[in-house]
Amino acid sequence: MIFSSNENMLINILTYEEYVSAKHLAETLYVSTKTVYRMIKKVNELFMEEKKEPLIISEPGKGYKLSSHFRNRDIHSMVEFAEENDLNEVSLALLFKYPHKIKRNLMDTQFLSDSSIERRLRKLSEILKKYDIHLYYNREYLWIKGEEVSIRKAINHIFLEMNKINSLSEIGIKINVIDKHFIDQQITLLEERLNEYINYPYDITIYTHIFMIIKRYRE
Repeated sequence: MIFSSNENMLINILTYEEYVSAKHLAETLYVSTKTVYRMIKKVNELFMEEKKEPLIISEPGKGYKLSSHFRNRDIHSMVEFAEENDLNEVSLALLFKYPHKIKRNLMDTQFLSDSSIERRLRKLSEILKKYDIHLYYNREYLWIKGEEVSIRKAINHIFLEMNKINSLSEIGIKINVIDKHFIDQQITLLEERLNEYINYPYDITIYTHIFMIIKRYRE
């Protein structure tokens, strides 16, 4: 399921406990209540299609909250790629600014809860750790430490990753995080066997092929 930045923020604002009014959501996201209704409808339609349950429930006179059906499940692993692209963009900003710091507001966390911000920082740290680059932060800034060769390698790989995500989205392929992790593992295994890096656009062809095999097996 792929959601826009506003739809991601909408999901992050809502909780399992308290109802939030459409008016409050509209004011927080700087959109109309009509847009809020449309976003909620889209989110629920996608969750119904894939999970057979709506993510967002409503109560007349109270507003909206997240369905308790998903309380013990990681809904953020189901909401993909729009956020991943955002984190990749922050990663590139850090890499290009190295060794200087960047402002934390670049992460656009104004409407996120503390737990959501912490989760994003962990994911950002995980992205960079793959290249032996360490993320540091305080209340105002983000910065990284790593070898120059690691910085260059990370920039190259993240550019390719963003290209891959956007290309797959453009041709209508929506891959969840678990499937993406599995396909990435298969491509890594293939690269190890071939002893060479599979460059864009050939990785897209392999990605699509493996995804179609998974899809056919499930159907």
